[in-house]
Amino acid sequence: MTAEEGLVTFEIIFDEEFRTTSFVWAILRKLLPEKITNQIKFIRQFKDMKGAAFDVPDDQTDRVKDLYEAAITHGSAKGYTLEIARELPELMDSDTRTESRGGYSSGYGNQGGYGNSGGYGRGYNDSPVK
Repeated sequence: MTAEEGLVTFEIIFDEEFRTTSFVWAILRKLLPEKITNQIKFIRQFKDMKGAAFDVPDDQTDRVKDLYEAAITHGSAKGYTLEIARELPELMDSDTRTESRGGYSSGYGNQGGYGNSGGYGRGYNDSPVK
């Protein structure tokens, strides 16, 4: 998406429309460990409001795919698909209020709301490393 070397663009497609990328951030923070979500700089929503695109460092690509497959197996990846983008549809105009690192600045960062340390509890990807 940014065409930066070393990044791979993923697309997440939902069954239903969504209004802001804060919704996508919540899904990604539930699915992926903080090490990966902290490396996602922004999310761009599709004009049809049923998908979004984001870049992940290429050394994390397999991990993202594996975690998504695990979420499918566990039944926690309902209502959306996640894959490497082949060709992006038209994107919404840039709006830093909705595309930045988690939407609105209060309550949606890593400290609360939708972050890994608050809101939804521990997911299977947050288990301690052995």
